[in-house]
Amino acid sequence: MEDVFPSVATIIDRFDAAWLLPLAIIVLIHYFAEPARWRIYLGKKLPKGNYLCLFHIFSVTAMVGYMLPAKLGLPLRIVLLRRQFDLALANTVALLAFDGTVYYAGWAAAALLGIPWLVGLGWTEQKAILSAGILLLFSIVIGVAIYRYPQIVPIGLRLRMRALMERFRIGLDTISHATSWTAILASLAITGADIMSHVVRHGVLLAMFGHALAWPALFATSTASIFFGLISLMPMGLGGYDLAIVLLLTQQGIPATDAVAIALANRLANVAVGIFLGIVGGTNLGMNAFNRRALVKLTSQQATDPGKQDLL
Repeated sequence: MEDVFPSVATIIDRFDAAWLLPLAIIVLIHYFAEPARWRIYLGKKLPKGNYLCLFHIFSVTAMVGYMLPAKLGLPLRIVLLRRQFDLALANTVALLAFDGTVYYAGWAAAALLGIPWLVGLGWTEQKAILSAGILLLFSIVIGVAIYRYPQIVPIGLRLRMRALMERFRIGLDTISHATSWTAILASLAITGADIMSHVVRHGVLLAMFGHALAWPALFATSTASIFFGLISLMPMGLGGYDLAIVLLLTQQGIPATDAVAIALANRLANVAVGIFLGIVGGTNLGMNAFNRRALVKLTSQQATDPGKQDLL
C-alpha cells in the first residue's frame, strides 16, 4: 500500500527544502486574493486601511472550514463581516454570492481552455492551444447568440435563467460598487492571478518531486483538477481534486506514487499555511478559532445580533 499511497512522513522527507519558501509564497497569493475582491466590491462602504481586517476574517474562516468537522466556515464568515463592518445580512450574503459567482466563472473558463489538451493527450502544443482558442471563441458566439435571440433557448430553461439573472442583478444592486465594470474587471484580474498561482504551485510541487510538465499540460492539468474539486462541493475539493490530479498526472507518465504524493503535498502546504494564518487572524480578531462550541453559538446568533462586540 505504501508503494502507491505514501505516508505524510515520506512526503515530508522527499520535500526539496529549496522549494519550500517559494511554495509558501505562492500559497499565500490565494489567501490574499479573496479578501482583495471583497475590498473591491465594498468600495466606499469601508474606510481605508481595512483590507488587513478582511484578510484576517478570510484566514480564520478558511482555517475553521478546513479543520473543524461542522461546516462553520461560511456562517462564521458572514458573522464576522457583519460584526466588524456593520454590514446588513443581505449585503453580506450578496457580497459572498457575487464573489462565488466570479470565482467559479473564472475557474470554469480556465478549465474550458484546457479541455482540448485533456481530450487529445499527445497532441502538439500548437494544436491544443489553437483548439482552446476555437472552443473559447465558439463559447462566446453561443453566449452572444443566446443574449440576442433568447427564443432559441427552451422556455423552461429560459425561465430558470431569467430567475437566476434576477437574483444576480439584486446582488449587484445590493453591492452598489460592484456594478461598475472597472470593479468587475479588477475582480476578474485578481481571480486570474489566483488561478495562475495554483498552476505555478503545481509546477513547483512537480519540481519538488523531480518532475516537470510543459506549460499547456501543466495549465490544463491544474485547472481541470481544481475545477473538479470545486464542483464536487466538498470542503477543499476533497475527493474530486485528488482523483482528477492523480489520474491526469499518471496519464502523462508521472508514477502513481508521486502523483498521490503531489496531491497530498498540495493539501499539506495549503493546510499548514491556513492554520498559521488562521491563528494569526483569530488572535487579531480577539477570538479562539479552535473553540467549536463558542463558534456554533456565535454563528447561531447571526440573524439577531448584527452589531460589533467582543468575539468569543
